[in-house]
Amino acid sequence: MLKVVVYGAAPDDPNTIQPFDAELVIFYESDRLNDKNFRSDANIVVLFHDSVFKSDYITPNLKAVVNRATGQDNIRCMELLENKGIRFFRNSTYATQSVVEYSIEAITRHMSEAYFRSGGKEGRLELANQKVVVVGYGAIGSRVTHFLATMGCSVRVVSSQSPQTLKLPKGAELMSLAEAGKGASILCLHSAL
Repeated sequence: MLKVVVYGAAPDDPNTIQPFDAELVIFYESDRLNDKNFRSDANIVVLFHDSVFKSDYITPNLKAVVNRATGQDNIRCMELLENKGIRFFRNSTYATQSVVEYSIEAITRHMSEAYFRSGGKEGRLELANQKVVVVGYGAIGSRVTHFLATMGCSVRVVSSQSPQTLKLPKGAELMSLAEAGKGASILCLHSAL
């Protein structure tokens, strides 16, 4: 029987976790994955919230790591997982729109704080006509780009994707990072570091 171990689950999450013929072990929000609660007998590890998975947690029993997030920056050993044939799954649509909205809010908050801190001498309050660099054109970066372009920004996109596959909105163009950064006032990172 498979053993599925879940780290950092919210109290209502067990209702959404229904493993097939498997033993289920759940650690709740305050019990994110750490050296003390790591279960070396797990076949599948499910990570909620901000649990960090590192190479010390790779065991002969491990078959898969599931990350309930859009990214994978909390997985510190992706290459090692791949080399050992351990599958990695993530929810590429989990909270995407929330992250986009938070990104836009963070940009506008920073702009207004800079403006008022300088007594109105530096910065601007409007997004229109800002030169913005968006690094990463995945689910989040593409939505941020579309929003900023709609608001009248000049958006410079930096992406590893082929230019033929990108569908950039009017007001956005693909550039190298060095080229995009020249004269830009805002930088948004939406890629793995």
